[in-house]
Amino acid sequence: MTRPSRFTRAVDLLVDAFETGAPLAPLPEDMRPQTPAEGYRIQEMLAERLGYGIVGWKIGATNPGARKMFKTRSPFASRLFKTRLMDSGASLPGAAMRMRGIESEFCLILASSLPPRANAYSAAEVMAAIGGVRAAFEVVEPRWTDWLAAGIASVIADMGGNGQVVLGDGVDGLPKTDLSECLVEFEVNGDSKARGAGIATEGSPVNALLWLANKVRTGPGLEAGQIIMTGSCTGLFKAAPGDRLRARFEGLGEVALTL
Repeated sequence: MTRPSRFTRAVDLLVDAFETGAPLAPLPEDMRPQTPAEGYRIQEMLAERLGYGIVGWKIGATNPGARKMFKTRSPFASRLFKTRLMDSGASLPGAAMRMRGIESEFCLILASSLPPRANAYSAAEVMAAIGGVRAAFEVVEPRWTDWLAAGIASVIADMGGNGQVVLGDGVDGLPKTDLSECLVEFEVNGDSKARGAGIATEGSPVNALLWLANKVRTGPGLEAGQIIMTGSCTGLFKAAPGDRLRARFEGLGEVALTL
């Protein structure tokens, strides 16, 4: 019998963690991805094995602070599962969660595809593909017990640590205000905890999408109808069970979640 590859063994452990919720210690050296490219290969294999259906992509580390935390020089990307998509006002079992990381993000909806091709996409092409923008939360809930110790390649393999995406209010097309200047206020239990703007995500959520489109243009590309989470504009907040979370996005509306 052929011995499973180290990537296959890593995927086996991650599948179990996704399906049971059991936490994972950093992978043993003999199966741990050593580079981002290896992390993306495991991520692709994991998505195929789980078969949850892909609804879009998330972009992580779109600001200098996050890149410093992950010890990386560039953003990273991961697929988003249909089974992990929720509407604003939803509740999650906070006591059963470990990290409960909450990030306020601009979510872009693609009206047209940005398919695989040899030439790089331009900002104008990417902007023309955007069919809508929504206020959103990403709930960060990695499978790793310590995702920073696991390393950036393992974070990529683990779908970027995504737990859930919560979609709130939005608009068709682009709002009148440049997304880089759109203000965001994040509240916990009615109290303001952080303020930010779209400029925190690669200078603009559109820039984050441009990075992603060119990252995946030699792979799967991007499809019409997909959602693109563009990275946190108010930082990562570690919530507690019982917290009521709300973010107000200028020109879009709000998104809310209860743990």
